[in-house]
Amino acid sequence: MDPISDVLSLLNPRASISASLTTGGDWAVSFPAHEGLKFVAVVRGLCWLAVDGVTEPIEVRAGDCYLLTTERAHRQGSDLSLEADDVRAVFAEAVDGRAQYGESQETMLIGGRFSFDREQVSILVDSLPPVILIRAGSSHASTISWILERLGEELSVGEPGASLMVDHLAHMLLVQVLRAHLASGERLLTGWLGALADAKVGLALKLMHGSVGRRWTLADLTRATGMSRSAFSSRFKRLVGTGPLDYLLRWRMQVAAKRLRGGAESITEIAASLGYESESAFGSAFKRVMGRAPKRYQRAQGE
Repeated sequence: MDPISDVLSLLNPRASISASLTTGGDWAVSFPAHEGLKFVAVVRGLCWLAVDGVTEPIEVRAGDCYLLTTERAHRQGSDLSLEADDVRAVFAEAVDGRAQYGESQETMLIGGRFSFDREQVSILVDSLPPVILIRAGSSHASTISWILERLGEELSVGEPGASLMVDHLAHMLLVQVLRAHLASGERLLTGWLGALADAKVGLALKLMHGSVGRRWTLADLTRATGMSRSAFSSRFKRLVGTGPLDYLLRWRMQVAAKRLRGGAESITEIAASLGYESESAFGSAFKRVMGRAPKRYQRAQGE
């Protein structure tokens, strides 16, 4: 698989599409810090978004979509100088996840949240800014708009299989937002996602993810990217935050941890598939990265 598919598969994202908010006039609501990634789309109207720790408020209009990537409180409203009502009180009066705030209906938002296996979630969120904003006029906006329309239909009509459709559509939305962020040209933070935007380092990441069990050497990777060893190592570490072989080691151990939790394979089988000649060599590497031996890790997951 490619790196984005690999990482999202490892994190096992679970979507919760649970809310729409219709409002208008002068309004402001506050949201507590949330777990996981939260996304919101503006179906109609406009509002302002202020996120704790982000200097400037952001104006969002119909067709815009944004992803909140860290667990921070935030506020939304037509005027952020107003005293904000707690959104939990607003949704206490919701019917089937649809809340009406005030009597006007000029603005409508729909939103949801992705939760992850927390042990590995830093792989994704450490590479992302606090807010990813996708404007309606962007090159990826038409696809996002199509997904949001389908989500709205599945949520409102309630046909058989709706929950499965919503789950798949939400995963498509997450991938499309990450694609849009990569294509935006904005400065990306250190991490694998930012490195994917670099032609040379991105190629090396795709090669390693594509053959995670291959015994990659630095010479293999530099030859594939057409760079010198020193230039490649320096560029990889600057973008990813660690050396290429250390990255590969840590990724292998994250993959191994997920498979150990699944319990369907033996440690010997996992070790061989990840390029280790012996279970003991794999065990030493796993303990160095994950802090405990594979068997102890596996037992701890079952407790």
